[in-house]
Amino acid sequence: MHITQLVVGPLGTNCYLVREEGGNKLLIIDPGGEPQAILEALAETGGTVSGIVCTHGHPDHTGALRQVAVATGAPVHIHPADTAMLRRTWPEFLVNEAALGPGMKVREIRENDTVTAGKMALRVLHTPGHTPGGICLSAEEVAFTGDTLFAGGVGRADLAEGDPAALEQSLARLARELSPITLVYPGHGEATIMTQELASNPWLAPGSAEAE
Repeated sequence: MHITQLVVGPLGTNCYLVREEGGNKLLIIDPGGEPQAILEALAETGGTVSGIVCTHGHPDHTGALRQVAVATGAPVHIHPADTAMLRRTWPEFLVNEAALGPGMKVREIRENDTVTAGKMALRVLHTPGHTPGGICLSAEEVAFTGDTLFAGGVGRADLAEGDPAALEQSLARLARELSPITLVYPGHGEATIMTQELASNPWLAPGSAEAE
């Protein structure tokens, strides 16, 4: 797969354009803001958007969702536990328009579902904790971890939708199930590798229930 990373929005969210190897179908992961920049990168990358995936429903990961979905006509994929977040406004973040607009197609995805683009398939791992419907996507020793796992850290679990115990279980699952050579593309910050995180990320140590 070919991965293009964009850093968008006021909180520096990573938006990924992920294209199948040898083909022209791709997925957009977490269009968090700056829709014009995303659409320009999409034009440069080329290909047809098969779907837009939200790793969770927070507005810093969905800020450009409406514009990108309308421009591409692609369906939006999100876990059902976070779907309601796409239908609300976030005045505390100065977001006064819901991410979902009229006519936009929503496909709810759950544990072990696959999101496909041509011959490329990403498996859904339900990893609640940061939000109830947080997910990671994995394939071919690559994982997109949203705000579950960062390089050297993890997502917050002290917000209204957070659950520290669930986050601890999700992190333990990633440590157990992802290959040590998995490349990790998080929702914020630099990419990393599971070998590094298993060796030095304090939040992957047993009993670490709180997030930074």
